[in-house]
Amino acid sequence: MSEDVSAAYEFYEKVLGSPKYVLAPMVEQSELAFRSLCREYGAQLCYTPMWHAALFVNNEKYRKAAIETAFHDRPLLFQFCANDPQIFAEACALAEPYCDGVDLNLGCPQVIAARGHYGSYLMEELDLVEEIVKTACARITKPITCKIRVYESIEKTVTYAKRLERAGAKILTVHGRRRDQKGPKTGLASWDHIKAVKENVQIPVFANGNIQYLRDVIKCLEYTKVDGIMSAEGALCNPAIFSGRQPPAWEMADSYLAYAEKYTPPVGYIRGHLFRIYLHCLSKYPDLRIPMGLARSFDALKEVCKQVKELCLKDAEKDIAEGKDSEEPDCLPYWRCQPYVRPPIKVLGKRTSDDDEKLPRNDYPSKRKLLQIKHQENGGKGLFRNLARDKWPLCKTCGRNPWGQKCEFNRCRKCCKDIAAVEFLDCKGHKWRFQIITNAVENPKATVIKSNDQDVTGTIELSEELNSDKKNIELVLDAP
Repeated sequence: MSEDVSAAYEFYEKVLGSPKYVLAPMVEQSELAFRSLCREYGAQLCYTPMWHAALFVNNEKYRKAAIETAFHDRPLLFQFCANDPQIFAEACALAEPYCDGVDLNLGCPQVIAARGHYGSYLMEELDLVEEIVKTACARITKPITCKIRVYESIEKTVTYAKRLERAGAKILTVHGRRRDQKGPKTGLASWDHIKAVKENVQIPVFANGNIQYLRDVIKCLEYTKVDGIMSAEGALCNPAIFSGRQPPAWEMADSYLAYAEKYTPPVGYIRGHLFRIYLHCLSKYPDLRIPMGLARSFDALKEVCKQVKELCLKDAEKDIAEGKDSEEPDCLPYWRCQPYVRPPIKVLGKRTSDDDEKLPRNDYPSKRKLLQIKHQENGGKGLFRNLARDKWPLCKTCGRNPWGQKCEFNRCRKCCKDIAAVEFLDCKGHKWRFQIITNAVENPKATVIKSNDQDVTGTIELSEELNSDKKNIELVLDAP
């Protein structure tokens, strides 16, 4: 066994702990709160959401939002999308202290990845991909891993995997779908492609695709002989997927809300998870989708979950009393966590109403459709108006742009600056300090000024001669 292969398995076994059950990297969904929940129910390795390497390097606020972890949140791999070797290497160096390794996303098939030229849209530029991996491996001491999609050809997929192995990747995650298999055209993942990769590389391989229950995990391990199984959508609908349980949906929702309250992810993340966990419950009670979708705070989401739980509990008690409850995947009651099953791929073009009736329908009316129904039930009186978002008031000067929320003069930023500069006004909302300039002209050694609503002691010195319009004055505040 070569030195690189030995290092790869040493990383897999000693650092990661030989994980078989892996939670996938998911944008806005594999955040700390959800990772914590999945670890509680059997996930042995987790990935962060995919982060944009260039933004991570250049935007401190973005970087701080991305770096969220806890003592129990290990082992952890940080994932980036990137198309520049130096930028990716720099992002890896910044993330290195907070994880056990860094993963390069080479599998994202979404349109935004095509526009940004990353993810699976680098599959035609293997020289660039190799350079990205090599540069990062030379920059940091922790391992670099890769997550890929497959080509139509198994042979071409194996060649791709070998080149990544040669570039220095220590683990490969193979999603057994092609780049065009997404959305309504998702279809089944090819385990044959994954099996071929595992047979032809000497580093650890994770399989991804077609994992809905624990029995699928076992089947995939037996068929492909991979080192671990990664789950994404299956875990979103059932965070306990690796435990072999199909728990009541409210049990998972309550547990997630407890972690969310502790780690405070954005409300949008929380809402997305609750929609997934309560997927089939909200199909049963679609009216609750409206308040769930419109909730704008943690407390509001918690209240909606309470209503869903109360309704489902009544049905669960009835099912249990009648002997209809089961945790077997083929006969689960709706109130137990279970995956979303996509309808068969539809033939492109027109479909008749008869075709629609033949298709299994697991979806539910859209939010707009539900609003229309409620609108009719309400006699057409004001439901849309009450639910519509408030419009921002417009700038009183230009009448085109919304005014600043904290502007003292109810103006947009541009109008406020133009007028404040001419009239020598201060605006705390937009942080203009033109009145200070005027005072400095009259008293060049002022000792106290207001800055960001706090007293700052110092002196103001005019750094250049005053222009007649007094707009281009540079002020220097001495230290107290």
